Parts: sequence; C-alpha cells; structure tokens
Amino acid sequence: MSKTFLRLATGALLAASSVSASAQSFTENFDDITLLTANGWFLQNNSAPLGVLSWFQGTATNATPTPGPFDAWNGAPNAYIAANFNSTTGGTGTISNWLVAPNRTLRNGDVFQFYTRRPTTPAGGTEYPDRLEVRLSTNGASTNVGTGAAAFGDFSTLMLSINPSLVTNVYPAVWTQYTITISGLPAPTSGRLAFRYFVTGAGPTGNNSDYIGIDNAVYTPYVCPVVTVNPSTLPGASWGQAYSQSLSQTGALGSPGYAVTAGALPPGLTLSAAGTIAGTPTATGTSNFTVTAFDASGCSGSRAYSIVVAPVAPSAPQDVVANAGDAQVDVNWTTPASDGGDASISYGVTCTGGNVVSDTTNAPPITLGGLVNGSAYTCAVTATNSAGTGPAGTSNSVTPMGEQTITFGAQAGHDYFPNATFPIAPLASASSGLDVTYGSSTSGVCTVIGTTVTMVAQGTCTITADQPGNGAWNPAPQVSQSLTIGPPTVADLWTQKTADRTTARLGDTVTYTILVGNDGPADAINVRVLDQPPVRLDGTSVAWTCIEAIGTACPVPSGSGALDVTMGSFPIGAAMRFELTGTVIPAANPADDYTEFSNTATISLPQGSGLTDPGTNSQATAIVQVVDVIFEDGFEAPPVR
Repeated sequence: MSKTFLRLATGALLAASSVSASAQSFTENFDDITLLTANGWFLQNNSAPLGVLSWFQGTATNATPTPGPFDAWNGAPNAYIAANFNSTTGGTGTISNWLVAPNRTLRNGDVFQFYTRRPTTPAGGTEYPDRLEVRLSTNGASTNVGTGAAAFGDFSTLMLSINPSLVTNVYPAVWTQYTITISGLPAPTSGRLAFRYFVTGAGPTGNNSDYIGIDNAVYTPYVCPVVTVNPSTLPGASWGQAYSQSLSQTGALGSPGYAVTAGALPPGLTLSAAGTIAGTPTATGTSNFTVTAFDASGCSGSRAYSIVVAPVAPSAPQDVVANAGDAQVDVNWTTPASDGGDASISYGVTCTGGNVVSDTTNAPPITLGGLVNGSAYTCAVTATNSAGTGPAGTSNSVTPMGEQTITFGAQAGHDYFPNATFPIAPLASASSGLDVTYGSSTSGVCTVIGTTVTMVAQGTCTITADQPGNGAWNPAPQVSQSLTIGPPTVADLWTQKTADRTTARLGDTVTYTILVGNDGPADAINVRVLDQPPVRLDGTSVAWTCIEAIGTACPVPSGSGALDVTMGSFPIGAAMRFELTGTVIPAANPADDYTEFSNTATISLPQGSGLTDPGTNSQATAIVQVVDVIFEDGFEAPPVR
C-alpha cells in the first residue's frame, strides 16, 4: 500500500465540534475542527523534522480529487479529525503531534472514550504502523507539551498507548472504541487529557506512519454513588478498658479514608484513616460525633454515632492509716488509683477489734468513736461510685488511747495586697474537740492572730495548727498548711465621659471630658485609651489635650483626630483627664441632620498582659442631640454644607 493521503493545504484546519456538555462533561465529534480552539482544545505539532501538516479534517471516501481512506464513525463522512505521515518529512523523522482536550477537574472514576482507526490494508499491500498515546497532565490548564519530538512537558502520565511497539496488525483497521477510567489521583485535580500521535521512523518515505482518525471523544465525569458508613450503631465502652470497633462502608471508589467531621470521640479513643476506632476511654459519658468516609474521587458519606462510656467500680483506697485516740480511731487514706471514671465517690469505713464500728463519708479523714480502749483494731475502707463498690484497703493495727489529732484542710491562695487580711478556711479541728490554736512559721510573709491571717509580703505562707492538750488529752502533733500569696492579677480600669452640652447646633463646638483610672489592685502598663470621634464632628476640627495626670504622667500632651494613646505606666490609684473638642457638621444624609449622635471612650489592657479587667466600667458614652436653628421670622436656617 502506498502512502497516498497527502494533505498539502493547511488552510482547512478544521473543527466543528458537537460539544454538548455541562461544565465538566463534553462530547467532541470533530464535525468542524476550526472550532476546536474556541472550545478549549489545543493543537501543537512537535514533530522533528516538522512536516507540512498537523491535525486536519478527516477526508471522506467520496472526496475529490483525492478520496479519503474511510468515513467518520458518526455524522458527516468527514466528521472526524485525522493526522498522517506528513506530520514530519523524509523517512526517519519522529512524529509527535499533540491534540490536547479542554481543561477539566479530573477525579478518579471519570471516563474518557473515543473511537480511532487506520486505513484497511488491501490484499498484497503494505501496512505502515501507527501509534497513538493518551496522556494526562495534572497541572491545571497547562498546554505545556514540551519542546521537541521526544518531550511531553506536563503530560507525564501515560494513560493509554495503542500499538506501543509499532508493529503491524495492532492498530485497528475499523472504528474501535477505547475507554480510559481515571484512577490514582489523590484528590480531584485540575488538568487535561491529550492525544499524542507518536511515531518513530516516520515520514512520507519512512517504514512507519500512515494515517489515523479520531472520532466521538466523550468525557463523562464520575457520578458519586451513595456512600453508606456501617454499622448503624456502635457498642458502648467501659472506662479504662481497651476498646476497638472497625467501621466499613459501601459505595466508595477504591480504598476510602475515614475521619470525624463533627463532634468528638470519647477522650482516649481515636479513629484511624482505615476506619478503626480504638483506644482506652479516659472519661465517662455520652460522646456524639459524625464519621465521614471519603474516597479520592471526592465522594463521601457520613453517619452520626454515639458512644456511651460507662464507669466501673473504683479500686481500693490507698494508704489507709489508722491513728488511735481515746475510745476512737482516726482513719485517713488517699483516693483510689482508679475512680472507675466516676469521681463521685463515697467511702465506707469499718473498724473491727473489741467491737465493730462503721460509718460513711465523702472524703477522708474520718473519726470513728465507741471503740474499746486497750483492744487492737484494724480498719477497712471501701470506695463506691455509680458502678458499685470496689475492694477494700486495710489499715494498720491500732490500740485506742487518749491521743488526739488535728485535721487541717488545704488553704486557698490569695493575691497580695499590703496589710490585707483573710480568715483561715477551712479551720482545723482536733479529735478531742478542744480548740486549735494557729500560728505562722513564715512571719516574713504572713502573721496570724486568732483565725485571721495578715499579709506581710508575697511568697509562701505556712499556717501551723496546735492543740496543747489538757488533763484528759495529750498534746496533738502540730500540723500546717501552706498557701501562696501571689502578685495581684486584676487591674480594675474605669472611664467616665461627659459632653459640655446635651444639645448642639450645626457649627457648634462640642467638648468632651474623658476621665480614666486604675482601681487596682494590680499596677498596669501599656494601657490604651481610645476615643474615635463621631462622623458628625468635622475631622479637621477634632483635637484633644491631656489636662491632668495623677500618679502617672500624660503620655502625649495633645493631638488631633482620634484620641488613641498608650500609657506606659498606669499604677493602682492612677487617674488621667483628657478633653476632646470638635465642630458639629451636617449628616451625610440631610434627613439625619437633626438627630442625636454618640461618642464612646474605652480603656483597655494590652493583649497578653497577664492581667484581667472586670470590664464593667471600661467604656463610657456621651450623647449629643443636634437641634434645628429657627430665625425670628420662623424660617429654618439652612445647614452649612
């Protein structure tokens, strides 16, 4: 077979697309390829050496004077696009002729279909092998196909190669449909597909390259099915016990991923990307959350779940210690190593010896009376929560005698304020019922008189509790509690604002007085005062002055426009007075000329100062009503604009 399909006229580079599509899908029947560029296609011949033809309109079998080798698969006889050996010259060239499809958002599952064929080789004729590639670029709308016949630019992914080895009897001699399904993308990606007519040893006198046609190129986006996450419900969990539950799904394309997209798992549990909820719950209660399964095509489905984490019985109370007194025993312990996930624990204490005595409490220690002096006792302490009672912790053996102990609870810390006082709370108690006396072992930080503590300085204040005993009781061992007297953390900033008038006329000057102060107890730095003038004051007339400062200094004596100053030092008791003036002007809308307007001043701590401001009086507003001017003749004065 000779190579007879020479198309030397390039002026009919054709087009005619029947592109019917939404923003994603398209169908290209190549009815008139002169329309391809307008429809987003890109053509480029990178063959070496460059031939006289690129892609051209198909040649019908009834064309004159030179008939084509075959007609289109559908539509008019010439309604296909073709390329041949004239893409290059000579007999050893390399054809690299590109036909790039429109830019689309590609995702896994999208389908690209097209028909292609070569001429039928007659009996006794010679077939000159052709090759067609389909390549993928994920670089958006790029048309970079490289430079030279061997390059492929951004189109580095080979999706399909028809007759890759350039042998005979492989490229179809009848219209044959090829289907490519997009896969392997990590997520929906903007890119392009491209045909590449790629033949080596090509040209009019080469051993390879003849004539190929492409017709009915159809791009069909993947339609997400319903993705269902299973199971429908999840089993409950127990606090502190390992939990594992695997999720599954139906409908996703490929291996899906899983994520919690609303709510939260119980603390201690995590969801793997493969869909396994696992871990050891560290808190009880009901956790509501939503799990979404998603695939690389952007398809997803969700299901709402709840996991109820139930508590378990607590472990035994630890470090149970019994100290005997006169016909009584003081029992102390520390909380169980595990509260079973329910911190609402009550305790039962039973002491057994010369008799059996028991009682319950919500917290240690506990004193049990009615014991027989001279008899040895041991005490058992159990902890109970909503899940039940756990095992007992057992005390040492004790024999009741006339000894007393002091119970002294932890004391709360206080912010330092010179010579401030606070009561001891909670107070200590002696098992004898006798009064406890208090003192301070840190007199440089605090002193104690009665049950009142007086602050001396910042630091650790240690309060001692003693009971010296009497004729019936031995002295009790001294106990103490330490607390921190720390720096103050509150600076109560305040501002007051007044106007020199409640009504004003257009053209009047309004003077505002702004007072600010710090009621402490903390000294503050970098305090900002802001007063943004209202739009009803002429901006060019607005001016402010720092009139007076007490306990600090004016940061700036005066200025124009908005009052916006920062006071580097603003200690407790400091105060400052500003005045801001401006001229009343008409409103932007004349209908609003005679309405009231307000002006607000604020004082604030800098972000990250470490101090807090109660904020109840850190801004103040003054309101002025603009009134109309009436001449003696009863007519209004026109506003000055």
